[in-house]
Amino acid sequence: MNRLAILIPTAIVLFTACGKASTCTAGSFECLANDLYACSGGAFVLSQSCAATETCDANAGACSCNSGAYDCANDTDVLFCSNGRWVLDSRCDPGSVCTSGTCVCRTNDTLCVGNDIYTCAAGAYAYTSSCTAAQVCQGGACSAAACPASAVTCFQNSVYTCTGGTWVLSTTCQTGDVCFNGACATPCAAGAVGCSGNDAYKCVNNLWTYQFTCDNGYACTSGACVASCTSGQLDCSGNDIYTCTNGAWVYTSTCATGQYCSAGACFQDVTACGVAGGSCAGSEHCASGYACLDASGYSCLSTSTGCTCVYGVCGVTNNTCQNSLDCCGGYYCANNGSCYGGTRPSGDVCHTNGDCTSANCVISGSACYGTCA
Repeated sequence: MNRLAILIPTAIVLFTACGKASTCTAGSFECLANDLYACSGGAFVLSQSCAATETCDANAGACSCNSGAYDCANDTDVLFCSNGRWVLDSRCDPGSVCTSGTCVCRTNDTLCVGNDIYTCAAGAYAYTSSCTAAQVCQGGACSAAACPASAVTCFQNSVYTCTGGTWVLSTTCQTGDVCFNGACATPCAAGAVGCSGNDAYKCVNNLWTYQFTCDNGYACTSGACVASCTSGQLDCSGNDIYTCTNGAWVYTSTCATGQYCSAGACFQDVTACGVAGGSCAGSEHCASGYACLDASGYSCLSTSTGCTCVYGVCGVTNNTCQNSLDCCGGYYCANNGSCYGGTRPSGDVCHTNGDCTSANCVISGSACYGTCA
């Protein structure tokens, strides 16, 4: 749901019992149905149409949400209504989308569980197929591409090591153990969740499977991202600024049209697609050849100058990423949140034709990036 105010130049005039037009006081508000009107120039003008999960409140001069309700600020941020105000509740992982206040996977998206492929249908992943021993599951697809030297993986409960660019059997796990993340381990209980550092894991088919990495300001606790902030700290949810108050994120303000919210502050969008030094909230706002680097204060920098990365920064093999735009040319962002060498499959994001396996990057209008055909 788009929670931005809908501004319509429409005025209403209230009439007294005698039929004479009455003027309003500047700064006052009125509600008509579920629309909020503000007094401007002596007449009430439509300021905002409240959503189905909100109630028009003339006293507060705002649309108040229904306490206990959940909604979406955008594709990634889940909102919770507390005391009539929307507050940031959680963020969906890079492989899912916020729908009606719940994070679900994107239809037809694929991911790897060991060497098996799972496909998203009706908001949940289901087993589709398995790669062969001569293949490796990467980015939700079977690939025969050369593997990284000394890398390890699992196939049919055995550990394989990359030797000379191919997967070679190293050991077979004993009865009762399972192969997980390139090593034999005791199986986990189906549905269990946990954390490794700030990464969240879930037990799928008795294997601990990576789900997502918690953003800055959030700590992984029992398999979920929990707000962990210092009072006075600022952050962004979409184009809204939030302030840490008593350990929780509280809405503060919204950046104006033509601005980005980054690191808890509003920045002017100087160009349509950012280049060197241009402000950005993610690599989607940067031009071809640039990525949004949090190490530089959320500004666009060239992806050709080393590609050294921290979380959210463009990278090469094993560097972290939120999507393939965070990776250098010739690399893609796998479902485990790391960059790997190779072209990008159909449906992945791209800047140039060379990014795509199909050699066809479709960019609509003046957008900064496109989608591989």
